[in-house]
Amino acid sequence: MVHDGSRQSVGGDPEAHPEICAHGLRNPWRFDVDHETGDVWIGDVGQYCTEEISVIRGGAADASPNLGWPSYEATRPFLVDEFGDIDQHHEPILTLPHERVACSVVGGVVYRGAAFPEAKGAFVFTDSCDDVLRFVHADGDAVTVDEASLPISQVVAIDVDVDGELLLSSLVDGIHRVVPAAP
Repeated sequence: MVHDGSRQSVGGDPEAHPEICAHGLRNPWRFDVDHETGDVWIGDVGQYCTEEISVIRGGAADASPNLGWPSYEATRPFLVDEFGDIDQHHEPILTLPHERVACSVVGGVVYRGAAFPEAKGAFVFTDSCDDVLRFVHADGDAVTVDEASLPISQVVAIDVDVDGELLLSSLVDGIHRVVPAAP
């Protein structure tokens, strides 16, 4: 994309660059665009208490939603006194509190492969501090999460192969293909 340098109002901010899809992120650790819906899924690493998964429906190219950081850490006020409140910030679709072992969300991919038909359309992610692979389905306001234990630890990346099947990269266990359990 070539941009001529001019600015236009994006997300209500007349100084925003039009190529910015979203702002108010702390440390997005992987995002994916669902090529069937245009939704942008983001795993955003929290500061002290909460990890978050956000989704921007249809890419929201002209809306540039503010996901809240640093005024909010997920849904929790964080530095509101210093940075001000954000009217109607775009809240995450899912949060993982640190007291549940979470410490660093690893965003992944929207699954469109064939090996796990029940996971089709789910955003697949994990946390580098636990050994659980999560599948988030969001249908309107209804959000469900399915979980599967992993035989590897410290996953830092999730991707797909040429057939759309899941690959996991671990700091200690290498790269692994995710396959269905034997019957």
